[in-house]
Amino acid sequence: QRQMCIRDSINLAKFLKNSIFTTQKTFPMISFSRILKNYCFILLFFMISLHMYAQNPVQEGQWYVIQSYKKQLVLQTQPPFQNNGIAVILGRYNTKDNSLFKFEAVGNGYYIIRSKQNNKVLDIRGGSQENNAVLQMWDQANVENQKFKLSRATSDGLYYITAKHSNKSIAAGPGFKMGSTVTQKYGDGLSNAMFKFIPHNPKKQKPKPKPVVNIAIPKLIT
Repeated sequence: QRQMCIRDSINLAKFLKNSIFTTQKTFPMISFSRILKNYCFILLFFMISLHMYAQNPVQEGQWYVIQSYKKQLVLQTQPPFQNNGIAVILGRYNTKDNSLFKFEAVGNGYYIIRSKQNNKVLDIRGGSQENNAVLQMWDQANVENQKFKLSRATSDGLYYITAKHSNKSIAAGPGFKMGSTVTQKYGDGLSNAMFKFIPHNPKKQKPKPKPVVNIAIPKLIT
């Protein structure tokens, strides 16, 4: 979607360039500076809108795989899924329900992050502000340790997921070991704390064609 916006910006710039010279040719009494000023205002408005879109890496209602800096590994919930307090781990990339999460805005740039598997949300255990506090699943409770801000870590789409109550980011364990518990740390510059949000859009299966039933036509006996 972001690439589409960039492409649209380029197309708009070409359109404005052509429009300026067309307008001046059609209406020579209008000064070039006046035409340029009007078109620059339109372009500025569009670029501000594009910048605002680029700052928002997730869309409401969309399910995402939260992929770690090491691409084959993602955040996962684990059984028993119905229990509160179960730690979130780093697991192999897949698109099953225990690897899908939805971001729900709660104001001031913060989100709660909900699991598709059990409808519970990400939560820093005990509301701790210490490093290495466990990231777990819990029923939504409208508390600060369930609210997270997404801030850009790199130019290629990696983000920090920072807890509101502690101002620390969730992070994979040392060495990105599969099955390791995800915790919170002071994450600035730490690759373990960088994540990418991969939208999950399952392909709709085409309906299977109905089998053709051959109906035997009875022969007339003469």
